[in-house]
Amino acid sequence: MATPLSPQDHCLKTDHRFITVARICFVCISLRAGGTERVVTRLANAFCQDHEVSIVIVQDGDSFYELDERVELHRFSGSTSHLPKWRRALSIMRHLSATIRSIQPDVTLSFGELVSPLARVATIGSGTRFLIFNRESPLRSLNGRAGVINPLTYPLADTVVTQTELAKNILARRYRFTRFQVIPNPVEIPTSIAPIETRARTIISVGYLGGQKNQQALLKAFAASRHRDQWKLEIVGDGPDRPRLIEMSKDLSISDRVEFLGERKDVPERLADARIFAFTSLAEGFPNALSEALAHGCACIAFDCISGPSELIQNDCNGLLLSPDDEDGYAAALETLMGDEELQQRYSASARVEIGRFSKSAIFQCFAELALDGAQGSR
Repeated sequence: MATPLSPQDHCLKTDHRFITVARICFVCISLRAGGTERVVTRLANAFCQDHEVSIVIVQDGDSFYELDERVELHRFSGSTSHLPKWRRALSIMRHLSATIRSIQPDVTLSFGELVSPLARVATIGSGTRFLIFNRESPLRSLNGRAGVINPLTYPLADTVVTQTELAKNILARRYRFTRFQVIPNPVEIPTSIAPIETRARTIISVGYLGGQKNQQALLKAFAASRHRDQWKLEIVGDGPDRPRLIEMSKDLSISDRVEFLGERKDVPERLADARIFAFTSLAEGFPNALSEALAHGCACIAFDCISGPSELIQNDCNGLLLSPDDEDGYAAALETLMGDEELQQRYSASARVEIGRFSKSAIFQCFAELALDGAQGSR
């Protein structure tokens, strides 16, 4: 397998003519618990040290993640659930247009396939540079409603940012008149971790309980292991599949070994105390939870879905990758990993070395170069 490019390789080369103070506007659906929301709050907290930063969301509510008091949060307080889809979109577009024009940002960073087309139309003629951050699996971006709308809105953006090289290559073949750039997500890397042999015999999974996250495959794999009575499985996250997964754990006679923890703010601490991180998603944009597990030295096992896992894990070097259609192989590999402490130690040590390419400082520099270089309106 080819060695993944480093974040520094992904960044554009610039002459660093950054403005002194910029007005930066982030746009996203909400700031609830989730990978996109975590990245937006981290970036906003970093940029507000030197710039004027606003976040515009199209749902009401506070941030699940800690948000610097210097970041100005603009919520959409109107209820649109009762409206037809076209009127709902129009109402959200009006909110975005009025709010963004009142901010008068030098650059607008829009996160998400649902909100970015509306935000782009809302900012036409405003003078702001507009960057779209694609957060979906590239296959999803090519199909359905996104496959119809993206060809119209992507060429209107100054840049479309993907999270992986694979996603960029897939999308660029379809959207020929769009400028793409790859910037992975930043990872908070602890300065030190506990040796894996001193940690609890815990397998942890973190993610939304629904869609293509596929936690049922993990429950079946754990139930099939002859080592299961010496281990505990923690499932962190919430979603529509939670009741079904709880019932499934009972049917598989492992409910006494499985704990459903819901949404948590102590995920780093839980990763730091677990030995194995099990990732079963069948489609990703960039798997934040997997990158954080590697940073905390977990021995990781994942399905090699599109896209992201293969840019984080080199198989049998810093973790294990299995074909998404091979649940039996995944179960066998998980059992092997559970029973081999030396293998856990090897993957843990390698994970810490490899994940350094995605450090917060390196990735934030990529974001800064893209967002700020060439912006106008020094203050």
